[in-house]
Amino acid sequence: ILDKTAKKPNETIIIGVALAVRLGLNRVYAVDDHTADSIDGLAGPGYMEAIRKIWTEPKPKQFDAALETSEKSEKAATTGEAMLQFYRVLNAPETQITYISSDFGQALKDASAERFGRQYVAWNEARNLRMVANIRVAFGNNPGARVLNIVGASHKAYYDAYLGMMSDVELVDAQSVLK
Repeated sequence: ILDKTAKKPNETIIIGVALAVRLGLNRVYAVDDHTADSIDGLAGPGYMEAIRKIWTEPKPKQFDAALETSEKSEKAATTGEAMLQFYRVLNAPETQITYISSDFGQALKDASAERFGRQYVAWNEARNLRMVANIRVAFGNNPGARVLNIVGASHKAYYDAYLGMMSDVELVDAQSVLK
C-alpha cells in the first residue's frame, strides 16, 4: 500500500507514517471517507461549473492576506522550524475561519435555483462527519488513548467542532503542539 501511495504522497504518508515509525507505533488509521460523494453525483447538470464559479468569485480582503501569509510560509519551509511555522499559520484559528468563510461561506450564498452551493456545503459537512466518526471508531476500544489526527487544512475546523462535541474526547490546541 505504501509503495502504491508513495507516487502521490499526502499528509498520511509524509507525516503520519514517518511519525508512527519514529514513535514505534505499528498502525496508522485511514479515516478519509468519500461515501458522501453521492451528493456531488446527484447534484445535477451544471453543479461543477457552479462550484468552480463560486471558487473564482472575489474573496474578502482577509482571505488574500491569509493566503499570502500561508504561501510565503510554505515557500520558506526549507527547514524544520520554517515547516513548523507554516503549519502554525495553517492551523491558526484566524486562518481557519478566513478559509471557511471564503469557501463554504460563499457557497452558502449561492442564489442559483438548484442551490448548488448548499449542496457543496452538505457534501463537505457529511464527509467531515464521517471522517470524524472513523476517528472515533479507531480509538473507541481504547478509552484514554492519545490520538494524533493529521488532516488537510480545509477539514481541521470541522474536526475540532465535531470531535469537541464527543464524550471522553479532549482536544489539544494544535498551536501548543506545534511550538
